[in-house]
Amino acid sequence: MSDLLSIGASGVRAYQTALNTVSENIANTGTAGYTRRTTNLGQVTSIGSGINASVATGSNGVTVTGISRSADTFRSLAVRNAGSDLARTETAAAWLGRIETSLTDNKLGDRLTSFFSAAQTLSADPTSVPARSVMLESATSAAAAFTATGKALDTAAADLDTATRQATQTLNLVRHRARQGQ
Repeated sequence: MSDLLSIGASGVRAYQTALNTVSENIANTGTAGYTRRTTNLGQVTSIGSGINASVATGSNGVTVTGISRSADTFRSLAVRNAGSDLARTETAAAWLGRIETSLTDNKLGDRLTSFFSAAQTLSADPTSVPARSVMLESATSAAAAFTATGKALDTAAADLDTATRQATQTLNLVRHRARQGQ
């Protein structure tokens, strides 16, 4: 026969852990991402002595066998997918913004419009020296805008390559550590 005091003490300890779990659930009710936890309890068994040596007997107290989270795997998968979609979209938006800035900062469109206007003015009076001068200056300005835009796009592409390499190295490192069990 087991000691009734130790059986009672094991029950008190086990239910104290269960009450702590309940209090954490109550305290985190409004916390985003928190999942309700439950305490799993098990019966303490002992192996009988003598003739009943191979028979496990119960009623020797209670023990905490673990604390489990109540989670919906489909919902968790949906949250992970939504998070990865968001990260992918934010990254794409950042790089597309960078490309847009590269295309608009040098005012290439304005300079091309100025060049075509100067060319049209020159075509109306091909012998005009000032119109030729304006058209050549507009052509030089448009060429400089093309060069600057090309350099900005090259820089953005190089930065994207660098960021991709760094992200790949980070993922490989995380994967390697996960395989090592760290």
